[in-house]
Amino acid sequence: MSVLIKDQSEQLIQNRLAVIRRRMRLEDFFQRLAFYGFWGLALVGVLLILNRFIRLPIPVSVVVSVPLGVSIITAVCFSLSQKIDGFAAARFVEKRLDLKERLSTALESFRQNMTDDFACLQIRDAANFAKEIVPENVLPYTRPSTLKWFPISVLLIGCAFVVPRMYELPAPPTAAEQAAIDNTAAELERSAMGFDGALAEQIQATAKALRKTTDTQTAQDRLSQLRDRARARKDELLQANETIAELAQASQHFKGMDAAKMAEELEKLAEQPELSPELQAELQNLFKKLAEQLGDNPAARNLMDGLASLQTQAVSPETLKQLARALSKMNQTAKSLAQLEQQIKESRKNIALAEIEMNRESGGGSTPGGGPGEEPGREMEQRVNTNSTPSVPAEGTDLTLTGIPSNSDKFSKVFVGENDPSSETEPAYLPYRDVLLKAQKAYAEAKKNDRIPVQYRKQVEDYLQAIANP
Repeated sequence: MSVLIKDQSEQLIQNRLAVIRRRMRLEDFFQRLAFYGFWGLALVGVLLILNRFIRLPIPVSVVVSVPLGVSIITAVCFSLSQKIDGFAAARFVEKRLDLKERLSTALESFRQNMTDDFACLQIRDAANFAKEIVPENVLPYTRPSTLKWFPISVLLIGCAFVVPRMYELPAPPTAAEQAAIDNTAAELERSAMGFDGALAEQIQATAKALRKTTDTQTAQDRLSQLRDRARARKDELLQANETIAELAQASQHFKGMDAAKMAEELEKLAEQPELSPELQAELQNLFKKLAEQLGDNPAARNLMDGLASLQTQAVSPETLKQLARALSKMNQTAKSLAQLEQQIKESRKNIALAEIEMNRESGGGSTPGGGPGEEPGREMEQRVNTNSTPSVPAEGTDLTLTGIPSNSDKFSKVFVGENDPSSETEPAYLPYRDVLLKAQKAYAEAKKNDRIPVQYRKQVEDYLQAIANP
């Protein structure tokens, strides 16, 4: 056989096998996509049904898109990892058409570059059979067997729309709540200017998220996370300041000084033209101990940078000024964090108190110009304290509560504004019915002990009746 005929036969066999390999890959991909797609849809159905009983912490769009995306990516990855070479395709065709290993033997001859007459005749014989091969007939695309199970996953998804929701979705913020949230976001944006690094970024991210929030509970959760982060950073700074005060107490020059006073003293020492050898040695010893004690505290990073330079050089005025600035920065940051923590606490309380809106046709539970969450009897109490006669509500006065009604009171939680704003405990949130029973019990005990003036009892009873039947 001439070389030209051999090359043509080899090209024909390779082309046919290449088409078969491509169809084998596509067939494998479709089978895997159907298999993993079924389990992805089934998982979506299970999650949607679970979402009717328990509110998932992620949006429904994520519940649907993530399992489907993972199933598609898994099918693609497994298909790409499945290696189908020419010999695998040749053996598949030989098994389908009963070609007695003609194609695989020809491929082996190509690999070993065999040119004897017997090999050429064998290649020519294989090429004649390959010429008659129709890839569509050898490997037709078939419907994946997993498709018959798809109605199960579709039924699960359909059941998710039939099962009633067992919890109440949070109501959108009212005008008062939205105003409180917006004010909180604006205050956080201003507070972020006093910080730097990761904490400043988190404050800005929290403010940005508050402007996009759709319910008060999410806003409260984000503020709670920011509070925890600020509290942890403040504790680190307080621990660093305590360590500095303890080491200063053991020294002669800085005895009895805290971080702020030490910063002032270092500024004064930096202005001196020359330090005595004894003071130089004392400073070196103090700074060495500070570096050892504060090495693991991330809040003292700037101070550690200044202390690290002292390992290679003597104490200089520039170094003292750098350490003084670091100490002042730590002290100022600790104060700012305490203010931020208090600000977050007040903001959370304001958002919670904004949930209460009361209108009275005359007199009312809120005074003109009063902010959200003001107590109805505060103005009356102030008038009593100034020896003036309080106005008694009229007998026919109706109390009207405005707000979004709830269809399932047992799932609702309301804020109980009984905590001291200066305390460390957070405002309590209790189920609506528990709060109602607690208020009725407290009123009964106060009435029994004559702790409520007679002229105000009708007003309190009207209020309890109004909240009992929202």
